[in-house]
Amino acid sequence: MVVEDEWLIALDIEMMIEEAGHTVVGPAQIVAAALTMIQDNAIEAALLGVTLGSEKFLSLLKNSMRCAFR
Repeated sequence: MVVEDEWLIALDIEMMIEEAGHTVVGPAQIVAAALTMIQDNAIEAALLGVTLGSEKFLSLLKNSMRCAFR
């Protein structure tokens, strides 16, 4: 999963992951979208931007850990 609010960076990361033979979930630009993706998909790895607009990645990380261990 790619979570990054800088669109060009997100697309670059997405392309690199796909070129390595993996499937990308996302990119998501905000925490709410990322949380929906986590609930709707089996996520094996995630690359998170440190800030997502005014939101911090730590809130996403805490919420995603809760989803992973349900």
